[in-house]
Amino acid sequence: MKMADDKRKRDSRIGTASRSKKTTRCDLIVIFGALAAHTVEITFYGFVFWGLHSYRVFGEIVGEISNGWVDFLYFSVTNYTTLGVGDIRAEGPIRLIASSEALTGLVLLSWTASFTYLSMENFWKRR
Repeated sequence: MKMADDKRKRDSRIGTASRSKKTTRCDLIVIFGALAAHTVEITFYGFVFWGLHSYRVFGEIVGEISNGWVDFLYFSVTNYTTLGVGDIRAEGPIRLIASSEALTGLVLLSWTASFTYLSMENFWKRR
């Protein structure tokens, strides 16, 4: 009888370890997937700002820029995260795109934080 109980306990622990590894792996995939999605979106907006700045029809990005790609990526990151440092700023109609990026970033970063918390809470309950 004791051997059967020991075997049952051991089998249940093995199943739990297997499930928790799978859950952890899934959580990491979700977190790094969200990080990759944010990076892609920031990069996309950076290309949009770079392209619109070169035509100057829709306004321009002004401030401490050297017209390099990194400056527009930096501007996109500060907009997306709503940091808004101010050393580089948008002027003209391009400001509408910059403000929409800030709103999009605020919503998506908040959603990602909420989703990550709920996912981890679900993981902690199963343990």
